[in-house]
Amino acid sequence: MPIQVGGAISGLETEKIIEQLIEYERRPIEILESRQEDFTVQLTAYGLMESKIKALDTALEGLDDELDFSVFSAASGDEDIFTATASISAEPGGYNISVTQLAESHKLKSGTFGGDEEVGEGTLHIELGNTITIDDTNNKIDFAEIGGMSGSAAITLTEGTYTIKELQSALESALETESVNIGNSVDYTVSYDAATQKFSIADDGSLTELQLLWSSGTNAATSAASILGFDNSADDTGATSYIADNETATVVDIAVMAADTLEDVADAINDSDAGITASVIRTSEDTYTLSLSARNTGADNVMNITVTDTDGNNTDTNGLSRLVFDAGVTENLTQTQAAQDAIFSLDGVDGIERSSNTVTDLITGVTLTLNQAHENPATESDKLTITRDTSAISEKMSTFVDAYNDLLDFFGEYQKKYDEEEDTAGVLVGDNTTNMIRNTLRRQLFGTVSGLTSLNRLADIGIALNQEENPRLELDGSTLSTMLSNNFEDVRDFFTKTTEGAEGFAVRFMDSIDGMLDSYNGILSTRKSGITTTMGRIDTKIDSLEDKIEITEATLWTRFNSMELLLANYQTTADYLTQQLASLQKLSNKI
Repeated sequence: MPIQVGGAISGLETEKIIEQLIEYERRPIEILESRQEDFTVQLTAYGLMESKIKALDTALEGLDDELDFSVFSAASGDEDIFTATASISAEPGGYNISVTQLAESHKLKSGTFGGDEEVGEGTLHIELGNTITIDDTNNKIDFAEIGGMSGSAAITLTEGTYTIKELQSALESALETESVNIGNSVDYTVSYDAATQKFSIADDGSLTELQLLWSSGTNAATSAASILGFDNSADDTGATSYIADNETATVVDIAVMAADTLEDVADAINDSDAGITASVIRTSEDTYTLSLSARNTGADNVMNITVTDTDGNNTDTNGLSRLVFDAGVTENLTQTQAAQDAIFSLDGVDGIERSSNTVTDLITGVTLTLNQAHENPATESDKLTITRDTSAISEKMSTFVDAYNDLLDFFGEYQKKYDEEEDTAGVLVGDNTTNMIRNTLRRQLFGTVSGLTSLNRLADIGIALNQEENPRLELDGSTLSTMLSNNFEDVRDFFTKTTEGAEGFAVRFMDSIDGMLDSYNGILSTRKSGITTTMGRIDTKIDSLEDKIEITEATLWTRFNSMELLLANYQTTADYLTQQLASLQKLSNKI
């Protein structure tokens, strides 16, 4: 930019003149910038319309598949006893449930300790969960069946590690299979008594005195023989006994220091991976008790705690040995709650057991939560009812109606006709792309679905467009409820059919929307891309014009500066001539 001298000689307001000339030169840029603003507003409007169309698409996603109509509810006859929920894989039905006992976690408590009393030095060995190892030394049973069969039969268990319930099931299966093989077909029931640590086997309801005994403790076998025989005439317990190795889950060792208190022991147990929660209970002013609870319920989750005590005696009631609980052997801790499975019946099927009070594998698609046992489970039961949840389906219909009406509100605002009083019009009034989208959605709304008995259009299920000045979809809940109750399959198929040429309402509608929203060839993306390209060209044009204006302004200043310099020269010459003429006048006067 040249030096600006202004109108020092000419007296002209040069800066104002140039400013006005530049304003005139900027008029094409202002027109282009106004177009840019219009395009920006349109892009914003298209973005809002796209979001509302996506919301409609999302609403239809809840109606375009048969699974969307597989919505069920579960009702309990007494929620104090049990509650239930149903998933899409459930089926309508009713069941009578009687709860005998709830699953419980194993709980133990210690004797009392002083607040700062040292527990004793050594190592706690914590095992959680009974498993039994079956190998070639303890996997055979010889027996003679009750029922008049002579001779004996034999079973061999598959070697491996079993939980209590797994071994019960394996024994029952092996016994009954062999019973069929010898032609007797006797039903066997194997049970386990956690208190005595014994298995008992009954055939056809009659207890047979065969018990599988642990390899140690009060129930230890009397010999190391690997075969146990029994018949219906003798009590074979302790004759030639069956040895089951009382192996348990992984042992977690916890070191206890000489100065550790109950709080220290509880913290160490909680920080370990033993699967046990430990807490210290204040029982009086300065006495405390250690409480231990298995984190999981079920008969298999039994705690077994042994110690290595530095005083050399691992089972007495001194030092760390005070925390021993080896069931049936050394029980220096008190069992306050036995580990047990939930036991309940379903429609007369008794003795169903689960390790948890949350049961997911009983009725397909139903989660049952047991809360309380019946006072008299032999005579009491409560109803579990699984029904189709039509209210949830109605809610999906309502969501669709709301999403479509939201789009209608958008069209009403952004395509509002010109208002002379307000001198305003909708941003997208007369816009071809918006008109195409609006008309396409309307056609889909009134489309029919062939091949159904009781309906073929949306209005038949109670969803219709009113005929007011600003039309909106309305849902007739009574009509919809009646159709869902009486013609459920037709309503479902109306929305979800995939037959080519006769697609369901939601399937066809979503296909149409997918075409609009396609990121490459969709009508919205194509239009927005076109606007963006045009805006880019306008930006380039504005930059070019700005460059030209900058050159024009510099040129104007150069010319005005040149004029001022020329006028300055003229002024100097005029001043000189004036001086010379004055000198001549003086000389003439003297002559």
